[in-house]
Amino acid sequence: MNKDLEDLEKQYNLSRAETDSLKSQINTITKQYQQLLNENQDVKNELFESKQRVIEAQHNEMDLKFNVEKYSREISQLQNRLRKMEQNYEVTCEDYVSGIYCFA
Repeated sequence: MNKDLEDLEKQYNLSRAETDSLKSQINTITKQYQQLLNENQDVKNELFESKQRVIEAQHNEMDLKFNVEKYSREISQLQNRLRKMEQNYEVTCEDYVSGIYCFA
């Protein structure tokens, strides 16, 4: 009976040591998992910030294109007005170059 009690006590101690080892492994895995979650969140944050920068860059690009179109129209309108003024006052490009302005 004493031998059986000793065997049971040994089994209990082995089981307890194994349980402690498993708890330690669980703690290690839990820490690693938390680190992965933190890294994942960091990557998500970086991705979000990158997407925001891309959206801002696209918005700026659209604004710049709009301004180019706007100024191109204004230049075209001014060129048309200049041509009409030249026609109305019979001024030619040669007259501009030589610095002589001829009016009818």
